[in-house]
Amino acid sequence: MNEVSSTPAYKELVYKILNWREEGRRRELSAIRKGAVSQTEFYAYPYVIPYAQNPERDDERIALLRVAAIIAEFANVPQAEAELRKHTLGLWVRQVAAARSDLRGSDTVIENRLTYIHTQPLEQAILTIRRIFQIASSNKNACPAIDYVNLLHTFLRWGKGVSQTSKQSRLRILRDYYSFVPQTSELNKPLEQTDHED
Repeated sequence: MNEVSSTPAYKELVYKILNWREEGRRRELSAIRKGAVSQTEFYAYPYVIPYAQNPERDDERIALLRVAAIIAEFANVPQAEAELRKHTLGLWVRQVAAARSDLRGSDTVIENRLTYIHTQPLEQAILTIRRIFQIASSNKNACPAIDYVNLLHTFLRWGKGVSQTSKQSRLRILRDYYSFVPQTSELNKPLEQTDHED
């Protein structure tokens, strides 16, 4: 009798891409990176769509493809390794901003990008986060680790901003961003206060 995996398919996708990053699987990662835009996303289908719970749902398909592309592209943004180090998206963005402000003074670039994220449709919100990944990856000295599972989970629950679940998912980024102010020396230390959702 086959055992059914209790791990959600989207988590398996994240871990598979992270393993491919470690193994240097260029062909697969290149195809997955093409999932970043609708014009070339079909290259990523064989690697990403099998992990969709309902591939006919546009929002699920888009979230899986776009976030998978981010994971494949930004290999220098590490995955949080221990349970205590897993960050919500808002906490991670705050740490990126703190690392930048330590080098440049106060950082309004990230705040300006984040201010209206909760009002953006799915594609635009992911593009906003992609730009923050570009900022984070350019700071090689203090690039905080992110919980990629939480990143994908956030966008799988993005919705249209009407349901309570969708509103909470969208606003949580801002709440977490403004509620946590790390010291730069704490960028890679475990977070004590994370209420990470699976």
